[in-house]
Amino acid sequence: METSPFQSPTTTEACLESISPCDERLLRIASNQRWLFLLLGLRLLSAMLAMALYESPSLREAIFGESYGFAVANLFRGLLYFLMIASIIACYALSRQFLPRPPSILIALTQFFPPYSFLPQFLLIAIAFRALKQHGLKPGWFGLSESSIHSQLAARESSETLFL
Repeated sequence: METSPFQSPTTTEACLESISPCDERLLRIASNQRWLFLLLGLRLLSAMLAMALYESPSLREAIFGESYGFAVANLFRGLLYFLMIASIIACYALSRQFLPRPPSILIALTQFFPPYSFLPQFLLIAIAFRALKQHGLKPGWFGLSESSIHSQLAARESSETLFL
């Protein structure tokens, strides 16, 4: 078959892999779960650092000097706002895999309230772990990578018995 001049030379039809809609959903769940888990850790770490820098002037001066300590503490506070917006997007993306749009928007909007923002993240991560385990995948501590999903799906398909 003759290739089209408009087709990319690096991508051919033989290179494309057929992914079922269920497997594509699992890939989205795993990638969104990894992002949410990473954002959860970064938010907790930056919140603890910002509180430590605000509450301890001696620590602030020892690390950054007298003139820069308070400005760096404000930078950590700005980082928290950025991470909050990223968490809103990640919570919405992961909750859309399990829930309709209105509850997903509500879960994403809970990220605006810091005392209540971590509970939906923990719940969504746990729901994603459960969904991956229900499909026979074994997620690690930080979820699954795309290559491990493909290898586990291939192993699962090869071990399934076909009844004729």
